[in-house]
Amino acid sequence: MNKDHFIVAILLLCPMFSAAESSGVTKYRNFTPTELATVPQERRSAEVPMMYIIAAQTALQNGSQLLFRMQLNQLMYPGVENYENAVKAFQRDLGDSTTGNLTVYQISQLQYRSELQKLGGVGFPTRLRSSISKDYASVEGTVEIIGERIAWPINQNRIVCFRSNQACEVREVSLVVPNQNSWAQTYSVVIGETEYYQIRKWTESTIEADYPSKPDSCRSTSLSLNFKTAEFYFITKNAGGNCEFLGAKLDRLPRPRISQVVDGQKIVREEFDAIGRRAYEMLSSDYRRRVEALSTEGR
Repeated sequence: MNKDHFIVAILLLCPMFSAAESSGVTKYRNFTPTELATVPQERRSAEVPMMYIIAAQTALQNGSQLLFRMQLNQLMYPGVENYENAVKAFQRDLGDSTTGNLTVYQISQLQYRSELQKLGGVGFPTRLRSSISKDYASVEGTVEIIGERIAWPINQNRIVCFRSNQACEVREVSLVVPNQNSWAQTYSVVIGETEYYQIRKWTESTIEADYPSKPDSCRSTSLSLNFKTAEFYFITKNAGGNCEFLGAKLDRLPRPRISQVVDGQKIVREEFDAIGRRAYEMLSSDYRRRVEALSTEGR
């Protein structure tokens, strides 16, 4: 996948706070839903982060405490049995004052942490496959950037090359993992547009191809496929053109960026393991202490 296009996709899909919302995260952090509702509408629209507005709206609806009880239970607090103590224990784990009254920040955290418990592993193609003949070649696998963390580590790239039309088609599918600022704790699938690389060399076991770049391109990307050694690379270099996308300027690459198509089993497993660890760390500290004590006794 052409990395300039990849960066544009990130800018379009990744949720980011505006400058006003960033300052509002701290300013309105300790407001209760009732207090936030008294903020004038014009100021609320301009300053208050959407996650706080949603939290307040949720809390002010009928039956919201029942929802919070359920979410606390999902985090192993006694939300149904003793709601007040559960709220205070949750506030204590957040490092906040144990008032027993949830703030909009705490409500947003409660939603985030409880939804995180529902995320599990999903099936995703990871195996590295490759083949080449006189007129056709293909590579499938997971792309990783050597020496850097790729934005979406769970991905599958399919490269298909046709000698007859001197072109390689590249298509990428990525699984986007949510973070704390995501609208919902669910996975999203991003399917990239098919991109076409012009073949400049085809031998019995190797193919080299270039992505057509314009005079004002920021970067240029080429393909280097070696079927004999099973080494397949995207190589991105500075092209000297315009490096501004949607108002954001890309830094000059200090060295060529090399991405390799590999077997992604280990990469994907580590990503899902990290999600599991993060979900566990969001559980009640008292519950985690009990689990860890049992684990210690069992050794």
